[in-house]
Order: sequence, then structure tokens, then C-alpha cells
Amino acid sequence: MDKIEKPVAPVRATTESKTWHPLRNRPHQDQFGNEEYRFWMPYIPATEGSAGYFTCRGCCTTVRTKEERKTHMEEKGCTNRCVLAYKRLLDKRVCVICGDLTRDKIWGVPLHDKCKENWMLVECQPFRMSHELKVVKENERIARGEE
Repeated sequence: MDKIEKPVAPVRATTESKTWHPLRNRPHQDQFGNEEYRFWMPYIPATEGSAGYFTCRGCCTTVRTKEERKTHMEEKGCTNRCVLAYKRLLDKRVCVICGDLTRDKIWGVPLHDKCKENWMLVECQPFRMSHELKVVKENERIARGEE
């Protein structure tokens, strides 16, 4: 009698894997480092060979290349606004995704590990971040003397 082998479950890449990366199998696309999730959310098209794009977490503008990401951040000031919004959330000890209390942070973003994948690939500008960005923009407006 032949030995029946137990079926092996397919391997699913997760954010816990050190080698996991949504753009890893798309060498034609721009390089996207994990630290960029702090300011950008990638869109990975379902069709192989289609170019993806990246959405700014500060203003929801979309761009396609690394050069466009760099230019956008230099010209629009979204980096500073995002950092200030993250600081406000860190001071409140609130996870940007679920709203639960946390001291955890990933890439400088107040974020539970369980919420990491949602942050990376689902929510570009969650409600809590959107609210804090509005406060940051209002503070900028007041600082410029605009009422």
C-alpha cells in the first residue's frame, strides 16, 4: 500500500515575512522600499505587465515613478504634514488604523502589527490621519496669519 502524503497548504506571503513585498515580482516597476509606506501607498494592478502607481498619504495625489514621488514631496510639503500628523497620533497613543491605544510604531507611524497590512495596502488615508492632517493644515493657515 502506498503511503498517502498529507497535502501541503500553499504558501501565502504575508507582511510578517521578511521577504514579502507587493512589488517584488514586478521588476519593470519602480523600486519601493518598506520605509516609503510611511508616505505612500502602492497600487498593484491585477494584470501582470500593467504599471502600478503610488498614492500620497498626505494629499492622495497619485504618481508613477520614484522621481515623481521625490518631486511631489519636495514641492507639496506632504512629508512634513504627515510627520506632524503622526506625531499628534503618537502623542495620543492611538493606532492610525483601528484607533486602539498603542505605543507601537512602524516606520514612525502609530500602528499595531495586526493593522500593518491594512495600512500598507488598503487604507491610504484613514479617518484618524485625515483628521490630524486637517488640524495640521489649519495650524499652518493660522501661522501664515490667514483667518
